[in-house]
Amino acid sequence: MGFDDLWDGFEKIKVRTEDGINFTQGILKYLQKRLEIEMKYSRTLLALQETFKTELEIGTLQSCWNGLRDETQTLGESRQAFCKDIEEMINTIISNLKDDKRNRFLLVEKGNKLVTDLAKTEDIMKRSRAKYVDSRKRQDRSNEAVQKAKASGSSVTKFQKSSEKDEKKKSR
Repeated sequence: MGFDDLWDGFEKIKVRTEDGINFTQGILKYLQKRLEIEMKYSRTLLALQETFKTELEIGTLQSCWNGLRDETQTLGESRQAFCKDIEEMINTIISNLKDDKRNRFLLVEKGNKLVTDLAKTEDIMKRSRAKYVDSRKRQDRSNEAVQKAKASGSSVTKFQKSSEKDEKKKSR
């Protein structure tokens, strides 16, 4: 895995988490609208049950009206309980978004620093590799010069010292 692969991957992760945040905010807007509608509906149901006047009726008609009133009241109260659940969900999502925003900021900062450090390290590694290759080439040339000097019967000491010096540079 090279620097380019990681850099592309890091940017993709940042974009993907941004998409997740946007999606969560969309859900939050939906839940807030739904809460508003459900609250209005539950209040309307409870207000409707208050309008029942059963004192004027007697017998089974009064029982019917009472049953209808009780059902409307139960439905209104269950809708209010549902609204409380939606409110808890909204509060949890908002709290998580705030916490995640702080954490995400820190993680992105650290990630950017790590990517920068990786780029510097890779640059140092490339320069070190180039120095190593250059030293090896010089050592090979010195060794060839020593071999030629031995073959031709010339003075080997000058070439031998140069070869030893290049050998020491290569191993650094």
